[in-house]
Amino acid sequence: MGFIYLEEQYANYKRVKIKCTKEHIPFIYDDYGHIFLSNFTSFVDILYLAFRLNPMFVVVNKNGTLSPVFFFDIIKMSLQFSIPNKNGIFKNIEQVHIYAKNKKIHSVVIFPEAMKSNGSCILLWKNEIFLDSENVLKNKCNLITFIYDVNCINKKLNQIYTPPHTVLHPFIHIIHLCFNIYNKINVIWLSEKDIANSIRDMEFLNNDELVNCLRNLMGQMKTTGGTLVNVKSDLLENFVNYWNITQKKKYL
Repeated sequence: MGFIYLEEQYANYKRVKIKCTKEHIPFIYDDYGHIFLSNFTSFVDILYLAFRLNPMFVVVNKNGTLSPVFFFDIIKMSLQFSIPNKNGIFKNIEQVHIYAKNKKIHSVVIFPEAMKSNGSCILLWKNEIFLDSENVLKNKCNLITFIYDVNCINKKLNQIYTPPHTVLHPFIHIIHLCFNIYNKINVIWLSEKDIANSIRDMEFLNNDELVNCLRNLMGQMKTTGGTLVNVKSDLLENFVNYWNITQKKKYL
């Protein structure tokens, strides 16, 4: 994938508008069951998270249930365009949290969008995975965002292809990345402690308001591509099918 420049930052308090204590990255916890919510664009995200956290990955299914998966399964999913269509063993992240505590798993990574975006926005989250999980949402949720920047050394060498993967066959996607001279990855973290302190005195009318608060924080963390859009990740599969059809057409 060419030369990779990795920059890790703690969330800027001016952007997220909460007090930030700047925890050391990656966050190390002595106890178990900590949830890391991340935006999702590419298999590169998963490689980084696996390296930094050695977590249990949990995927969101079409019906809103959650399933733990092995590393190679989540890599495989990251190269596809459809949300898994199966019944998971967890109904919400509260159950995921309890499972991780019982199995002595420190970190759990969940992509609340359920499927990839192109990195230019934050898609709608699958809010049903957060039902009956207020305690976890308020006290055990960390946020991570990925930004793939253009070449900061020389604008003439700006990459013409980036890791976010929303079209093309996986093999072609990887080939394009391998021929990139330069890739810059900016990863921004926000700890559960700062999130808990910021929302402790807030009153939420319902669970969706609490979830939207976290989603808004994720968007504010990103220096670019943090726009919240009213688009579901389920549309990616339809878009890819349409895109593939257009590539086969010949226009006069």
